[in-house]
Amino acid sequence: MESEKTPEKVHAAWKEGSCHPTEQEVCLVSSDDVRFYVPDFLLRAHSRVLRDMFTVPQAPSANSGSAGPVPPKIELTDKLCESSTALSLFLSLTKGDEEPHAILEFKEFEGKMVETLHGAILLAQKWDSPMILKDLALVLRYYSRCNYDAPEIKPLDVIILASKFSDLTTFSFETFCQVLWDYKPPSHYECWEDAKGASCPVTNHWGLVNFPKVNQKHFSSI
Repeated sequence: MESEKTPEKVHAAWKEGSCHPTEQEVCLVSSDDVRFYVPDFLLRAHSRVLRDMFTVPQAPSANSGSAGPVPPKIELTDKLCESSTALSLFLSLTKGDEEPHAILEFKEFEGKMVETLHGAILLAQKWDSPMILKDLALVLRYYSRCNYDAPEIKPLDVIILASKFSDLTTFSFETFCQVLWDYKPPSHYECWEDAKGASCPVTNHWGLVNFPKVNQKHFSSI
């Protein structure tokens, strides 16, 4: 007896045939084997890599009476940045329907916020997607300035994620100060003044980050 074929997993927000009939779909298969049927123009508009190297073929219909061509398939294999959650966040940002930070409140990211952000940042860099990276920076800025009540993400998480970007000046100086206060030694710390005159703790183990005056200039405009 032949074994039953495992049904394909398709992301609920990116089902086959959900785009306009005149739009070409591409099937992206995440590293954990979830399918996303994405309009070709969204990929081209948001990824320089896909725009330059991927040309969607005009495949003929399988049958003369079929509704349209079979979507071409791209299988992704990087478990770190091409998982279904990272890909879902990336694709959600391409639509621009909601504020970037609101997307992370979707139930599918619950309990996976930090790893999803990390994966999406790496994916946006891999696919050369500057607009998506800009939105992800806005998400980190949002958490750094006003939402450390969220149990899943802490100041240190934001700093580690921010280190994946080439320009740390997009993230608030207050985040760095918050981390220093949170992780200061219990009995002793020294302070230095930032460019705004605020007193900020500098702990021994944070010397590795090279915070003293050499780096203060990066935050003077924030």
